[in-house]
Amino acid sequence: MALVAAGGERADDLRQLRLPPEGGVLAGTRLSHSAKVRNSRAPAQVLAAGMPTRQTAGMPRFAAQPDLFADLGRDMDDPMEQEFIENIRDELLTTLALARGATTLPWRDLTQSTLAELHFNSVARYLPEAETERLRAEFAVEMARLWAAEEAKDVSAAS
Repeated sequence: MALVAAGGERADDLRQLRLPPEGGVLAGTRLSHSAKVRNSRAPAQVLAAGMPTRQTAGMPRFAAQPDLFADLGRDMDDPMEQEFIENIRDELLTTLALARGATTLPWRDLTQSTLAELHFNSVARYLPEAETERLRAEFAVEMARLWAAEEAKDVSAAS
């Protein structure tokens, strides 16, 4: 389909088009809605995909889209919900019990073992500070024991 600019000459690309104010019909060809929006000199209110938008920092934002930086009525420093904390505690205690009951690393490879250790230490921060420190210390003792067992296994395999 050939594009025709407002003066009747051929347009090589949509940026050269200037649409008449009443619609998108040029030389008998109807342009797509996205071409109309992209090439119009629209004010702050435009129609995009049939939904009114408003401009935010030069970018259109759909009216139904919530503001990313709006006050949601909850401080980030608010205490976590008790159910969430209980789930975290259960997960950490399960992982700690797994480490305590193992004679070698209970995860399938060294990468999974390292990730489990990182995950444990990361997720523990959601618990109260004293409990976090206690669980991390207990887990560190168990992981040191398991890593030592892994090294001893590697040394004996190499001999």
